Amino acid sequence: MLIFLTLLAFVVAAKKTGILSPSGKIFQKGDGKRIALGLLGMLLISVLGTVLLRWLHGEVTTANQASLMEEFRRGDVILLSIMLGVLAPIAEEVIFRGIIPLKIFKGYESWGYIIGGLLFAIFHGPTNIMSFVIYGGASVILTLLAYRTRRLEVSIAVHMLNNGLPAILMLLIPIFGVEV
Repeated sequence: MLIFLTLLAFVVAAKKTGILSPSGKIFQKGDGKRIALGLLGMLLISVLGTVLLRWLHGEVTTANQASLMEEFRRGDVILLSIMLGVLAPIAEEVIFRGIIPLKIFKGYESWGYIIGGLLFAIFHGPTNIMSFVIYGGASVILTLLAYRTRRLEVSIAVHMLNNGLPAILMLLIPIFGVEV
């Protein structure tokens, strides 16, 4: 219940402050294409980054991703899926591509987007240069979507899909009896 109240508080505050579109219409013409291209970019960065991470550092995944997988192994999978697929994308987009550039850096939004993007990458706990590149690359895509559309709805949708699809897979793994 606390998660849903937190989510509701983020959405209401973001709408009241103008960070999220105050109108009832969430998406606009062309947003489907932006979402698809954004998700494709995120997947390409993830795949290329993971290949380079293994090649340069001998690691299969980032420390953050390994930590999340461990949480899935021993935690409430449904709750974690909701947190990763819904709450985290909304909260992170509102903070890193909403509050920081539009409120804290008001009048200097370009700098705010850069700072917010860097903080997003750092927030995900990179332990080496390639994990920073992975999270930084994802941040660039999400930031460009927010900056170009002047709205957060598209970057939130891409972020939700990027986090939500793996979360759904983690939900399905026990059903098929696959060890992670």
